[in-house]
Amino acid sequence: MSEDSKNILALLEQPGALFDELAFPAPHVLVLLGEPSPYFDFLSSWYRSATRLLDRIVAEAGGSLALVASEQTPVWALTDSESRCPRWLIPWDAGQMDDYMAQYAAALAWADAIVLTPDGVDQAKDACATGKPVVLAGGAQARGGLFSFYRRLSHNGSIRPLEQLADILAEQQA
Repeated sequence: MSEDSKNILALLEQPGALFDELAFPAPHVLVLLGEPSPYFDFLSSWYRSATRLLDRIVAEAGGSLALVASEQTPVWALTDSESRCPRWLIPWDAGQMDDYMAQYAAALAWADAIVLTPDGVDQAKDACATGKPVVLAGGAQARGGLFSFYRRLSHNGSIRPLEQLADILAEQQA
């Protein structure tokens, strides 16, 4: 396990005071926004389609979203807000890494379910380490070794496709 993953897990043991104070309605869905990579085209058309589906699912469940940006998440992804449910954005802030990492860990602790974009491994490791349901938006668009990585996580039950998020949230509320 990487040092960063160990730090995230240690922070998860602390109460998520930041999110507790926000009193966003449950279920709480965390979206870990990635960035363009050689193995995934983070295109606005794909993103808008995925976020419309995500927003519909979360709004129908009466829940809320927290979005965590990574270092090179496209700016348009952070400002594209046609959401029908409460949202909280945690932007990348290299100048305030301690605050960013604390907010990232608090968001992981706050979440009832976690949504990933298929562009990297570290966020997937962090999400799966929480033991919470993890869904992948756009996994079929990943290429090369990253596609194989997500396929293995899917086959072992660690992640599910975004289209199953509604069922996951319904099971949690039952």
